[in-house]
Amino acid sequence: MKLPIFNLFPVDEAENYYFRLNTSVNTDDQGVFYTSLVKEYTMLCSTLQNEFDTKGMRIYSDDKILSWINHLIENGKQQCFMQE
Repeated sequence: MKLPIFNLFPVDEAENYYFRLNTSVNTDDQGVFYTSLVKEYTMLCSTLQNEFDTKGMRIYSDDKILSWINHLIENGKQQCFMQE
């Protein structure tokens, strides 16, 4: 996987040698980049679903991917600038 998000916020929390940063997914300029959060999360899911081990088995289950995506969403909610 070449996307930096997987190094900054690894899917596997059990790997103690990784430090997870409070990472989120954003669409800073939808007009320029023609994207949406749905598209961004879909691309991340697709990337993880297409990761296979040496025996041809998927590395990440759909439940694991969904849990990781939900964690990213929660991070985004914590990071947004909301007025109280």
